[in-house]
Amino acid sequence: MSWYKTAKFIEAAGGLGGTEDSFLGDNQSATVGTIFDVQRYVMDYYVSRVSLSKTSKKISVSIVINSGMFGNTIWEQFWFYDLDEFKKAKDTYKKVQDKTKEVISRFVEEEIPTPLYWASVKKATLDIDPEATHRTNIPNINYSKRYSKDEEPDWRSSIYGNRYPKYTEESEKQHREGHK
Repeated sequence: MSWYKTAKFIEAAGGLGGTEDSFLGDNQSATVGTIFDVQRYVMDYYVSRVSLSKTSKKISVSIVINSGMFGNTIWEQFWFYDLDEFKKAKDTYKKVQDKTKEVISRFVEEEIPTPLYWASVKKATLDIDPEATHRTNIPNINYSKRYSKDEEPDWRSSIYGNRYPKYTEESEKQHREGHK
């Protein structure tokens, strides 16, 4: 069995379905997962936090992805529910966890560069209860949170579109001979 198959999210659950003696208290549950780049640098790792929180007015589910090295937030998404929709919120929480785990496994198995991780999680969670996602009063932001799931972007695409230039490693001698 490969090492990535044994990796699991760390549960730090509170009273919403986890252990009673958690530091999160009675109204929160959270899961943390980390993905490290298997090809490149120590700096290319990301931490995903999925949480379920209950306040006196609402229930929220969130995912926040941070750069593991620098700590800045790369992407976040929130789903909001009324207090009588706990079952629906818990279902969303579980779906977000599962989709994030699937993306991490795929990235490691296929050796996809981790800077593309957050966009893949965004796409994987796009269909999870879109009516409950957080909205702003800024149309551009609302629009950018959604894009067609029918478009399957190729991670090898770049500023060149799908015409990524071919690159082969060659010695100085091969280089000189090819440019006579």
